[in-house]
Amino acid sequence: GAQVGFALPRESRVRLTIHDLQGRTVVLLVDGMVPAGHHRVTWEGRVGAMWAPAGLYFVCYETPEGRLVRRLAVAH
Repeated sequence: GAQVGFALPRESRVRLTIHDLQGRTVVLLVDGMVPAGHHRVTWEGRVGAMWAPAGLYFVCYETPEGRLVRRLAVAH
């Protein structure tokens, strides 16, 4: 699976989602309070019970301090 790492200086609300090229949210990985420190979340490349189609996706990381988006390529 694809690993997404992030670090928090203090406990914060985090929303971590995977979006397709059309901007639709396909997976919600984290939604809630996360303690300070380094964290790693793995997405196995599934959307529900199905494998996500190979291609380009976006990881969206949101906290009260801001939003970060980065690209993620999925190959099977």
